[in-house]
Amino acid sequence: MEVITSFALTISAVTLGLTEVMKKIFNLPKDVIPLIAIGIGVIVSLFSYVVPEIHTKISIYGLILSGIISGLMASGMWETFKKRDGNTGDGK
Repeated sequence: MEVITSFALTISAVTLGLTEVMKKIFNLPKDVIPLIAIGIGVIVSLFSYVVPEIHTKISIYGLILSGIISGLMASGMWETFKKRDGNTGDGK
């Protein structure tokens, strides 16, 4: 479990960055941002499975779990310091 958590911590910065890019490109309701972050986290985590330079001894299910944890960490880090009202592209 420590390997999954440390891998999730490693990819959470990438997940946070990609989530912010999605928020800037699309006018998304702030209620769905955590779900988008989880989806991005799972995609980034599973992407590491096909890259041969990244050597992890985590199963597919472990990678999915680490992606979910990464998405929750990324959305939690950002939402801790921001208010949640309106849309992402409303200029506030």
